[in-house]
Amino acid sequence: MENVVFTCHAFKRMGERVSIRAEIISEILRRDCGFEIGKEEESSRIHYLFYSPRDYKCFVSIIAPEEKDNVVITVLPQEYENKIEITHELKTLAKTKTSSITTIIDELFPAKETLPTTFRISAYIRQDNGRILTKEIGKIPAIEYENKIESLLNSNFSEILLDMIRIKGIPLQNICSVFLKLGSGNNKPALTLKEW
Repeated sequence: MENVVFTCHAFKRMGERVSIRAEIISEILRRDCGFEIGKEEESSRIHYLFYSPRDYKCFVSIIAPEEKDNVVITVLPQEYENKIEITHELKTLAKTKTSSITTIIDELFPAKETLPTTFRISAYIRQDNGRILTKEIGKIPAIEYENKIESLLNSNFSEILLDMIRIKGIPLQNICSVFLKLGSGNNKPALTLKEW
């Protein structure tokens, strides 16, 4: 599943319901380490089962496939899984698929003694000629948010972002999506927001 992006609502729900970092959930989804367990007929939204190695259990995310992105709308509460019958075999397969990339996840997200100090915020911007341009919007000190993207998004992030966009002089209607990164290294995938 390529081009996984998140709504702010999804970030908030992930922070409340799942112990692993959002970047790891993104990597699990990008590497297709789960299973589609249902599809809403009217909206074409996918119910996708994935395993969280820190929580030792499976969760269901709701994903809206779009032209170029797979937009994660939310991660459902554990009670949802109890309402539908997900077989033990399917849960075991999701766990096995996630376990197969544990080494990769450890390489992408190593435990560091020194943490990155900055959130880097960029955007995909549609130009008047229709071309998409990537532009850095700004930087935010990470220590104020415990070096967690989830903490940043649960704060007044929308206001901060809108101020940064205004300062850069970018028309809001030209912004396709915004992505965040903790630190300056290129080894971690960016988390992309479709709405903020």
